[in-house]
Amino acid sequence: MLMSQRDATQEDANIAAREKGLMAAREFQRVVQTFHKVLDYKEKYGKELEENLEELAKNLQENLNNLQVLNRNIEIYEQNSEKVLLNLNHLERKEKKYIEQYERLLRGVGLEAGSADPVDQGDEESSSHRRSREDLMNRRQGFLQHLDQNFKNLEEEMLNLETLKKELGETRSEIARRKSEALLKREELEEKGKKLLKEVAALEKELETSIQEEKILIDEFVKIISQAESCLEFGEKTDRILFSTLAALQSPDNHSSQL
Repeated sequence: MLMSQRDATQEDANIAAREKGLMAAREFQRVVQTFHKVLDYKEKYGKELEENLEELAKNLQENLNNLQVLNRNIEIYEQNSEKVLLNLNHLERKEKKYIEQYERLLRGVGLEAGSADPVDQGDEESSSHRRSREDLMNRRQGFLQHLDQNFKNLEEEMLNLETLKKELGETRSEIARRKSEALLKREELEEKGKKLLKEVAALEKELETSIQEEKILIDEFVKIISQAESCLEFGEKTDRILFSTLAALQSPDNHSSQL
């Protein structure tokens, strides 16, 4: 009886080699799929971080523009407030002047002699010895009318000044109110700007970490693929045996599939 050239040891080695190959193939496929999923996620995650950074940059620019507008408005409010204050001081001085004139009239000072006498000066000199009681009464009446008109003029001027002062005071209060609101808004925008800058710094750090991790994974994956590719390079004898055997398996004369 001829001794079989394929002993049990070689048969076991054949089976073990195939099983080990299948296990290695499944493990390699699992590794490839894992790297593929993670790298795909890293790519999408990196793009998402970049988009978020771009959106934050727009928000920061918009916030900065709003701050610049507010600062200009605050400057305008301050300038207008100073102008209103100057006008109020000017009106105060005019009012003080009118009050002094009014008090002088009350003391009987400040009226020109000619303005209180409706009679022509030349006529008065020519008829100084012929003035009657009626003439004196007429002069008194003209003086009082002129004096009353002066009082009325001053009172009207002071009333106008009071109205202007009230309007300017209201304007100044409105400017102060708007400036106060602008200052509060500026504080809000400054706080928002600080918050946005912190978010930008956090996102930039997160993106940098993600990029570094992605680079490590890519380098390792390329290394694994390169090692796998090098393992697929067979020797000349092995290559000849594999392809000649495959050719035989695919031959119509091969009946092994019928066994």
